[in-house]
This record gives sequence, C-alpha cells and structure tokens, in this order.
Amino acid sequence: MAVPRNALKKWEKVREFALGPPEAVEEFPWGEPAGYGLGKAGRVGIPLESKGAPAAEVLCEWVEESYRVIAPKRLIAVLDGG
Repeated sequence: MAVPRNALKKWEKVREFALGPPEAVEEFPWGEPAGYGLGKAGRVGIPLESKGAPAAEVLCEWVEESYRVIAPKRLIAVLDGG
C-alpha cells in the first residue's frame, strides 16, 4: 500500500523533531510498530493522511509534551537551554 506523499512528509517532519531533544532515540522494543494503531504500552497510532488529521505542528507539540513527561530533569534543562 502506497503512503500518500503529504502523510510521508508530515511523518518525516515529526520524526526529525522527535529525534531532536537531548538523548532522544527511536526504538521498537516489541518489534515493528503495531499496524492496527495500538502498541503494547498503550501507544496509539495516528492516521496522518486522513481528513481532519492533526497538523505536523500539533504532533510536534504532543511529542515535546511526552518527552517532557518522561525525560530526566537534567535533559529538560538542556532542552530549555540551561
């Protein structure tokens, strides 16, 4: 199944942003991501190409919010320029 170009560009933008914070890495601890939208730890897939799908900027905000929840305080300080 071909991925629409706009969805692929959005995914690439969000992925690049997600790998930007200090010590951020991409991992697939359970193998490949679940194709049906829900991963083992409650992670939810978001369709990128659907009408009404969130903009890349909103997804980047979600990524940053999630990072700030789990990152150690020392990395949050680095992220904030301290």
